[in-house]
Amino acid sequence: MNAEDADTCQHCGTAFFFEPECLQPPLDDPADELVVVGRYGSVVDANVVNSLLEANGIDACVPEELTPQVFWNFVTSPIEAVTVRVARKDVEAARRIIAEVQAK
Repeated sequence: MNAEDADTCQHCGTAFFFEPECLQPPLDDPADELVVVGRYGSVVDANVVNSLLEANGIDACVPEELTPQVFWNFVTSPIEAVTVRVARKDVEAARRIIAEVQAK
């Protein structure tokens, strides 16, 4: 495991071009913590749900959307699932919206 302040990977020597704070900025309010409200097999499926939530006024994100998926049909996925996440304060509303759509 690399040291928290490392600027290169100790195993492969790859340079880190980002600050760790960029990935998880400190939260002023615990209600803004991101919580998984759905797991999907592809970025396309997750983005449909993401769009649905945002159309209903809930900010959502798909953190894995930048993971290359071009060859997932031929090679095992590097991640188990693609997730949709919302702020903790929006979890109940988001799950209700997702359940309503799934019930149709």
